[in-house]
Amino acid sequence: EIGAINMGAAFALADTTRITLDRDLHPREFVTRAVANGQRVQVRIVFEPGRALVDLHPDSVGAALDTTACDDGAVLVPNNTLTAIQLAYMTAVRRGLAHGDVTMPVYGSRTITIARGVPETRGALHAWRFAININNAVGGSMWVDDRGRLLKVVWPLQNAELVRDGVEGVGS
Repeated sequence: EIGAINMGAAFALADTTRITLDRDLHPREFVTRAVANGQRVQVRIVFEPGRALVDLHPDSVGAALDTTACDDGAVLVPNNTLTAIQLAYMTAVRRGLAHGDVTMPVYGSRTITIARGVPETRGALHAWRFAININNAVGGSMWVDDRGRLLKVVWPLQNAELVRDGVEGVGS
């Protein structure tokens, strides 16, 4: 579960976000409660082979169920969360990142590519820097330690920088 996340005044995740994955890190369910433009909503997405069932509704009214196509090998990357990028990284490792770049389908987007990492050292901290690209349009970088923990993600076009507590200075 992911705790509360604020994304400016328009959107703030409330309560918790729950992502359920299978053994191969494929998404099976995504549930979150949020406040969007002052209105409380709940989103539940259930992933089935070839499709996703989306249940989006304000707390005060009935659900608006929708079905969308979803590649069976898709990864789930909710916007700007360390947990989501960590999951995408772990999936890329399972799909051969040690041997070269990995491109994966993403639910709600087209693709995410994680390029094979290069080592970086800053003081006593050793990390691997990976280039990330979503839909061949939104590029960024991420740093991962030797244990596979995500330390930092930077999305320059979004002016976003996500940093794990205690690792300030990595990638500077």
